[in-house]
Amino acid sequence: MLNALTLRSDAAKAAYAQDVQATSATAESGLLTAESSQADSAAPVGALGSFLSSASSVGSTYAKYQQSANPTVSGNASGTGGLY
Repeated sequence: MLNALTLRSDAAKAAYAQDVQATSATAESGLLTAESSQADSAAPVGALGSFLSSASSVGSTYAKYQQSANPTVSGNASGTGGLY
């Protein structure tokens, strides 16, 4: 009688574990589906961010180039011809 109760208890535990695993897999599937749909709509925003970052970098590099090529434009000697 004790063996039958043990078998029954073990079977119930195994069935519960499988139910929990199935619920977890279903939840993960929903999460991955939502993640993929968000990634699809976020791609253009990410591309725009990369473009703006590159444009900013180019602009900053060009400004540094302009300052090094013509130092009197941005120095403290504005309007004095660089004498002071």
